[in-house]
Amino acid sequence: MSTVLDKKPAPQGESMIELLKQLATSSASVVQDEIELLKQETKEKVRSISSGVALAVIGITLSLVALLSFTAALIVYLVPYLGITKAALTTGGLFAVAGGLFILIGCKNLKSASR
Repeated sequence: MSTVLDKKPAPQGESMIELLKQLATSSASVVQDEIELLKQETKEKVRSISSGVALAVIGITLSLVALLSFTAALIVYLVPYLGITKAALTTGGLFAVAGGLFILIGCKNLKSASR
C-alpha cells in the first residue's frame, strides 16, 4: 500500500482530495480487517467451547453410569433386610429426596443470582 510520502507533491486542492480518498480507503480496509479478526476470534472461541461441552457431556454420562451402578449395588445390599421391592423403593425414594433437595437449592441460588 502506498503512502502519502511516496507520491510527488500535488497542487494544494488536489492533495487534500487525494488525502481524503486515501483516508476513506484506509478506513474501509481497517474496518474490514477488524471484522475478519473478530470472525476468526469467534470461530476459535466456538471451537474451544464446543470441545469443553463435549468433554462435560462425556463426564456427565460416565457419572450417571456410576450412579446407576451404585444404586444397583445399594438395592442388592438392602435385599436381605427389606426384600427386593422395599429395597428398590427405599433406594429410589432416597435418591428422589436428594434430587429434590438439590433442585430446591439450585433454584434458590439461581433466584438470588438473578437479582
